[in-house]
Amino acid sequence: LANIDPMYQFSLAYFTRLFNSVIESSEKADTVLARNGILISDITQTVFLNVARGLFEKHKLLFSFLITVQIQRNMNQISTQEWGLLLRGAGTMNTAERPKNPVDASGQEIWSEKQWTLVYACSEISPS
Repeated sequence: LANIDPMYQFSLAYFTRLFNSVIESSEKADTVLARNGILISDITQTVFLNVARGLFEKHKLLFSFLITVQIQRNMNQISTQEWGLLLRGAGTMNTAERPKNPVDASGQEIWSEKQWTLVYACSEISPS
């Protein structure tokens, strides 16, 4: 966050207090697996709410997006390749096997060359 705005400086002591507070106040469970699930959920929510409270309004959506993506990456719902494609685009790739860009009724290509390459790259890394 400090790269977005130098005003965003959160200390380790701040996060340590948040973690300890959640650990002490969260619901208890009979199994370690259940307890871990509760702690992960509660800590994620607490950190999100406390950090978001201190953000400028224009940065809250970006922070929400980054937290959501990281959760989905940890759950293997977004692969490293998909995340890289989002961050860097298609880059240089072999387009020899790429299908022709579809055309509309007037014969115009529907996608720009760059867009069609990105669509092709998406289909290559995530065929489902």
